[in-house]
Amino acid sequence: MDDAVALLLAFTSPELDVIGITTVAGNAGIGQVVDNALRLCDLIGVDAQVPVVRGHAGPIARAVRIPDEPVHGEGGLGGVRLPPSARTPHPAHAVAWLAAQLRDRGPASTTVIATAPLTNIAALLHAHPEAASSIKEIVLMSGAAFAPGNVTPSAEFNLFADPEAARFVTEAGVPLRIVGLDVTRKALTTRADIDELLADGAPATTAAGRMLRR
Repeated sequence: MDDAVALLLAFTSPELDVIGITTVAGNAGIGQVVDNALRLCDLIGVDAQVPVVRGHAGPIARAVRIPDEPVHGEGGLGGVRLPPSARTPHPAHAVAWLAAQLRDRGPASTTVIATAPLTNIAALLHAHPEAASSIKEIVLMSGAAFAPGNVTPSAEFNLFADPEAARFVTEAGVPLRIVGLDVTRKALTTRADIDELLADGAPATTAAGRMLRR
């Protein structure tokens, strides 16, 4: 749900130019994540030229696939059902798509925002180390350095879900902006905020309110 609201916000923020959405298994399986992203794009009228790209279905170095988690409710969106999308995912894999996008851009030109396990990013930096020069910074919604974890007493889910990928990314030498649980737990949404979203009437705003209400 938090990633869905982040996408809704990103596409309505004039300071951002979103060039694509890459997906990875996390609290929900990869198929559900891709489907949710496509439906969200329809909901807010994202330009068809902005692709949704399928990424890794499980951790980069472990045989066990990340299981679906019931944390975010049925379908991963708190039980909110969005209309089916007529869009289809981009045919490339997320790692290949990211590499191609970064190859065509200048040095330090692109910010990668990672709100999920870092499997795709680690695979990108391992297979295409030259792509690092085009990354301005990677913004991570990860970690629990200054707050208790949400999976174990010391571990936050996105890093816990693929620790080998997380280690590779943090040691790759790319500039990082790490937004951990100590920060995200201060970004509170009150019932009054949710009521305001629900009262707005716009489809995306109402959907965000319904997700957050759960």
